Amino acid sequence: MRRLLVVLAVLLGLGIGATSATATPPATATGSFPILTDTFTPVRLQKAGCVSYYNENATLVYSGDLTGPATDTDTAIVYCDGSFAGVNGIEVCSACTLDGRTGDFTAAFHYAGSGVNYSGTLVVLHASGGLTGLHLQGTFQGDAGGNTYSYSYHFAP
Repeated sequence: MRRLLVVLAVLLGLGIGATSATATPPATATGSFPILTDTFTPVRLQKAGCVSYYNENATLVYSGDLTGPATDTDTAIVYCDGSFAGVNGIEVCSACTLDGRTGDFTAAFHYAGSGVNYSGTLVVLHASGGLTGLHLQGTFQGDAGGNTYSYSYHFAP
């Protein structure tokens, strides 16, 4: 028994049988996301200042390097000319797949634009399941032709 313990101690000291977690190299995920539903609920309308505040709830489905369904919740400030700014929200992507790993993530996003044209940024705050250790941030944009994303990411222990 003592001999077995000595052999195990030597093997562990050499790193045999032990695994070490390492970060993956940086990569970029690109693709598109059709918006399936998008509901605006007025919160406050100011006619004199011509500014309206809305709670927005949207569902979308990522395709490309990142795949899966997501829900977005945000507050939008819309001006009389159709422009919007200061849109801040939270995205929850459930059962999403990236780099062959499937799990969930919660991200914060911000965007601005006018009419159907917009651009913004997204940063993952927390990931779980197969996406544990995900560090992701990047940009997204949309216009009459559709919605696209480009997110830089890596996995860290």
